[in-house]
Amino acid sequence: MKSEQMFATMKPKYSTRLGVVSLYRLMVSFLDFCREYETEEACEQAFFEAKWPDGFRCPRCRASQAYVTRTRRLALYECKTCRHQTSVIAGTVLEGSRTPMKLWLRAIFLHSQSNAMPATQLSQILGVTYKTAWLIGHKLRHATSVADAGHPLTGTVRVNIGVYIRSRHPGFKSKSDMYPLWVGASMNDRQEPEYIKIKTVRQEHLCYMRVLPSGVESFISENIAPGTTDLFCVSHYGSAQKIKALSAAKIEAVAWLKIGFWGGIGPKHLQAYLNQFCFNRNVTNRKSSIFDVLFQLCAKTRTLIYPVLIGKRQASTPTRRRPRLRPAALERVG
Repeated sequence: MKSEQMFATMKPKYSTRLGVVSLYRLMVSFLDFCREYETEEACEQAFFEAKWPDGFRCPRCRASQAYVTRTRRLALYECKTCRHQTSVIAGTVLEGSRTPMKLWLRAIFLHSQSNAMPATQLSQILGVTYKTAWLIGHKLRHATSVADAGHPLTGTVRVNIGVYIRSRHPGFKSKSDMYPLWVGASMNDRQEPEYIKIKTVRQEHLCYMRVLPSGVESFISENIAPGTTDLFCVSHYGSAQKIKALSAAKIEAVAWLKIGFWGGIGPKHLQAYLNQFCFNRNVTNRKSSIFDVLFQLCAKTRTLIYPVLIGKRQASTPTRRRPRLRPAALERVG
């Protein structure tokens, strides 16, 4: 599908949600992006620079010199010191993917926008199957989730309890559609959220909808830096002591889910989508480019394979068949 035709399938549905002006700006910037990264060579070079900003480094011995063969779809690098073979996508979110790199970059661009990008629309824009678009989206969310796990809340920390209601049927709400959420943040001097986390409450920490003390302890131990002393946590839904800024952030997140994904997300993958929302907001708060940060994360985060994503296998390091080099195609780098 040509880049000029990519938005034709989404324009009727998105024009009401984004607004005509916002949609036009998104289309123009996206088409410019597609022209800049039209070839696989340009995409591979961009990924090389993101993965190895100081030049090639062997992932095993950290040597800087390698032989490279370019007879494959992606260049293969063999370390001169330890003979370890690698590529620009090995050890990254893209590892094992047969999807062209230019489609990956376009997906990263679309996911870096403030509005949600459901897999149905992503598949139409990129011209791939729904399953491929869905898996790409979750791999990108996996990168943001890994980054968030390594960034505990510090300094002045405030935490609210909230609830996410998934409206599967208009006008009908049941307890099975209500999910408690922790909304925590590191606050700045103006008592505004500087870095925010929104986490689901696991079932073992619930008694019906009431959060048990173990749920409070679990959130603190998993998401707040040890030794934090300025901590205030509200664990009762109707408390008058709730932090208004955190309540507003929760409302914004719920609206993002419901508008972007036509009614919301179920419990199995809810946390991944909340992590994506928080990532976009946190990067925006730092005045950074969401695309640049997400692209860097994709180049430095190990992939999430499909069986692990759907819960059929425990996470492990993916295995790869060692390719055979053709001596005539070798070229020296470094």
